[in-house]
Amino acid sequence: MAEYTVNIELLSDMCCGTGAGNGVEVDTFTAVDDVGLPIIPAKRLKGLLREQGEFLAGHGRHTFDDVHALFGHLNDERGEIRVDNAVIKGYDGIRRELMHSGYTPAEVTETFSALRAQTKIDADGVAYYHSLRVTQVIKRGMVFAAVITVKSDKYGELLADCVKTLRHVGLNKTRGFGEAKCSIVKEENTARTLASVPPTYTPADEVKTLGYIITLCDDIVISAGSNAAADYISGAMLQGVFAGFLKDNEVLLNKIVLNDTVFGNAYISAGSSGPTGSSGPTGSSGPAGDSFVPVPLSVCGIKNKDGEVYNLADGYERLDGKQYVGRSGYCRICDGEIYKLSVKMAHEYHNSTKTNDVFAYEKILKGQVFKGTITADRNALEVFKGLIAERGGIIYLGGSASAQYAKCGFEFDAEYLDSPKAPPTGDVVLEFVSDTIIFDSQGTNTTNPAVLLDELLKYADFNGKKIYSKTVTVGGYNAKWQLPRPQYSAFAKGMVIELNGFVPKGVLPAALGAFTNIGHGAFTPRAKGNPVLAEKDVKTAAGSTEINAAASIVDTIKFNRRLEEYRVKGFSDADKAFPSLDMSSSASMRFFTLYQSVARKANLKDELSAAVKTNFSGENNEKLRAFAERAIGSFGSERDDKLFKEYIRGYMTQIKRLYREKARKEGKANDLL
Repeated sequence: MAEYTVNIELLSDMCCGTGAGNGVEVDTFTAVDDVGLPIIPAKRLKGLLREQGEFLAGHGRHTFDDVHALFGHLNDERGEIRVDNAVIKGYDGIRRELMHSGYTPAEVTETFSALRAQTKIDADGVAYYHSLRVTQVIKRGMVFAAVITVKSDKYGELLADCVKTLRHVGLNKTRGFGEAKCSIVKEENTARTLASVPPTYTPADEVKTLGYIITLCDDIVISAGSNAAADYISGAMLQGVFAGFLKDNEVLLNKIVLNDTVFGNAYISAGSSGPTGSSGPTGSSGPAGDSFVPVPLSVCGIKNKDGEVYNLADGYERLDGKQYVGRSGYCRICDGEIYKLSVKMAHEYHNSTKTNDVFAYEKILKGQVFKGTITADRNALEVFKGLIAERGGIIYLGGSASAQYAKCGFEFDAEYLDSPKAPPTGDVVLEFVSDTIIFDSQGTNTTNPAVLLDELLKYADFNGKKIYSKTVTVGGYNAKWQLPRPQYSAFAKGMVIELNGFVPKGVLPAALGAFTNIGHGAFTPRAKGNPVLAEKDVKTAAGSTEINAAASIVDTIKFNRRLEEYRVKGFSDADKAFPSLDMSSSASMRFFTLYQSVARKANLKDELSAAVKTNFSGENNEKLRAFAERAIGSFGSERDDKLFKEYIRGYMTQIKRLYREKARKEGKANDLL
């Protein structure tokens, strides 16, 4: 496996359009990440490189077969290339620091971007009505770098030629935007060769459970079927990863991946440390190192009342006259408190150049941590550990694994989890942490609660029962076949069954229903607890920061905020000054014209003050001179020329607007500026 770094230097302003605008001042936004840092999306970059490859193949430099083998081909197997987003130098450290800086993504983007306006002109040199378009661009001179991984060196020359011929990136390539200089460097000592000797497996006849941790290195896209996106990593996805590793070893594939291993779902975690499944809050912010589970459907709260929720399965009775609403997301309940955590997601758009269709989808933002478990024969788990180690702890999940999305760090917990304790008896609550698929005695998929209870009666006796549930359709999408996976009706994760007189008939299974080996039907039994829970939010762990990595960006943001403060101050001071003005609008604009004549000089405030004394001398200019001196003096003692410029522009913009309003009210259209 060979790794390359592609450097992209912008020779002109660039806009990697996202298809979005705010409808007010910007028609097209450029692509940025979740904290506002500019990026060139990997899907865009891969498409540009493929375009160059097809151009080279069309001129005989390379073959179309090689281009398809490297980049993949519609309806064929995935290509050998994987492209990461192109990002700025020091991106990881800058992003980590900005995530917890308190600055908005818009403020971060403003430090790198500018607005460019274009309009359409007719044959007479007049602008077409409604033709003005404003585009957000990344300023020229910026350098981006993207990591590209190729399975072998066979296509290294083709990739290098594609990079060398790439000259433009983004929108409006024929109108001066997106000109770029690109180069490629092969990274040394990065080649990784998978073991040629297949792993060996001898059953140990000792079933163990091992926790695993998945850290999202990229945003990921996970289909949940029916045009929906999932906010967790399913056991089916993880099974597919290991099946891909062992696809050429039919014995191990069938024995330890497809049949005898239970791949549990991975849910959001508040941190990256601590064994999966440990209990109890860590510190004042809650269980920072633990995985969370879907909020039980028996948990509700009073509408518009925060701070407290109620668990109906634990005996809470609704109050008359109160409106109750359910709670969503993920949680961990401990010692009378419920700690809540949500998965950070965002909407994204993609334009297919093949079909000219625009697709909208949701993605899970990178940097988040998910935790789950795998239960298997102890030696099978050792095989899985070896497969992960061979790949440097990196796996790929979800859609677009060859560009922009899907890269994840994967590690196993150091120790096996303890065997589950004997389930409680008597008044018991079963909390289902994953979707549960049930078939009746005729083999028909059903969401009839009676069939679910009949299934449970195989493992325990009970008398009273109450179910809190809702139904969903589960499935997914098979990217290889470009078809949806089979769809099933299921009881949704979070289902709760309240049972009285519960007595297990033997060992209680960890899951009920079908497809339990890929995460479905998992549940946890517990004794009844506190019906009233204190509600607390949990923030994900901040992670390490690189001190001063984003210092220049932060300084720019702070200065931009000061610019805005002085612009607003100019508006405010103009409002205060206007009622006492006793001169024409054209006279006041003479001051702004004078400002423009000296605007490029250093020590601007002093230069403008001197110009006012020289140009507005004499009794005829007394009012104008007083107006100008008041405008300059109200700025304050600050000596920064940029701040002074923003202040005066704000001041005169507001004066101009106020004169226009006055002229309209008095019917003096000729006085409009």
